[in-house]
Amino acid sequence: MFILPLIVIFMLSSIYGGLSTKLLLIGALVYIYYLAWTSKNNVFVITVVFISTYIFYLIPYFFFNYDYATRQDYQVHDVAHISFHYLVAFVVGFLSVLYMAKKDCLDLDDRLPLQPNSVIYAFCISILLLFTALSINLSGTALTISYKEVTESRYAFIDYSLVFTLLAYVFAPTVRSKNLLLVVAVLYIMVSLVYGLRLRAIQMLILIFVLYYERRFSPKIVLSASFLGLVLMQLWGELRIGDDAFLQRDYVIVSNQGGVFLNANMYIGLVRDGYISSSERITTFLGNILSIGYSQSELPEKFNLAKLAGNFFSIPGGGLITGYLYVWGGVFGLLLGVLLISKIYSLMFSSSSNKFFMIYGVIIIATMPRWFAYSPIHFFKMGVWAVGLYFVFSIIDNRMIRNEKL
Repeated sequence: MFILPLIVIFMLSSIYGGLSTKLLLIGALVYIYYLAWTSKNNVFVITVVFISTYIFYLIPYFFFNYDYATRQDYQVHDVAHISFHYLVAFVVGFLSVLYMAKKDCLDLDDRLPLQPNSVIYAFCISILLLFTALSINLSGTALTISYKEVTESRYAFIDYSLVFTLLAYVFAPTVRSKNLLLVVAVLYIMVSLVYGLRLRAIQMLILIFVLYYERRFSPKIVLSASFLGLVLMQLWGELRIGDDAFLQRDYVIVSNQGGVFLNANMYIGLVRDGYISSSERITTFLGNILSIGYSQSELPEKFNLAKLAGNFFSIPGGGLITGYLYVWGGVFGLLLGVLLISKIYSLMFSSSSNKFFMIYGVIIIATMPRWFAYSPIHFFKMGVWAVGLYFVFSIIDNRMIRNEKL
């Protein structure tokens, strides 16, 4: 009932731009917030709240002509309109499919058999504590020194704390062990916030919610709490950026969402203007696959889209998933990506999914802020490594059990 009007608005905005793009923005927000309000799926609700910010933060640009980033490269209306259309198409398609998932809850404890093993549990929680300690910057916190300085040595491998948290939960020998894990995870979240690593904190919050609290709260409570959490995160972000005010002079509104949207514009614009060739579009896609087993930053330039685009303009980080999908396959690639990701998400709620897919699925849900806003590599890499590590730990667990019986 709500999809058809949105499709009509999308078609009109492609033709006329301007006013109809404003209608598209408002229509998209009303539609997805309606889905969130009527959904009984807490994972869906959290997903809507996070993804919607990348539409909501564009209101000042499309309605009041406030710039959404300090950089001006490809911050032009024609590219922004195109990029926004692709963003809305992805969001509406993905969330519509996820909304129709048959199950309202992952039922993780029922579908993912717990395998009590004190040795594996101790190893995983020790790694989590180590990674938490490595997140501390002895130079100061995000409130005492500049954001760039405090996050300069961010140690990308610390993001894999999610994997060890999930596996510690699976192999926890007692209820008390699970409670201890929760305390350590909260400590990790607090340290991440103190040192300006909001994205790590959000990912761990999502994971902890799925593991411990998915069934305990109604979706409407989760919806309200998620909005409140995002507001508090934004306020905390304003405190820690120091001299970079949220509302700058010359009508510029600075936000993470605006910066990521601009990067997506650049990717799309560079392809449309012929700066990135067809062969380079293919090699950067292959690079994303190779990155599953290799560091993406160490790959040659032609296999790394951010490095390649950096030859033409400053690309400080990743772009929206829509920017990557357009580079790799145009509009067809965008639609194919929506179908693939929507299918994988739907399978997470299917009773036929096995335990390995559940491990992969939980990691994908937790890393949604990264794969959606920064790079699609996060939709595959950490989940694949989590499954591999779970497989190894399961073998070790089975052998330990057999040795005990002998």
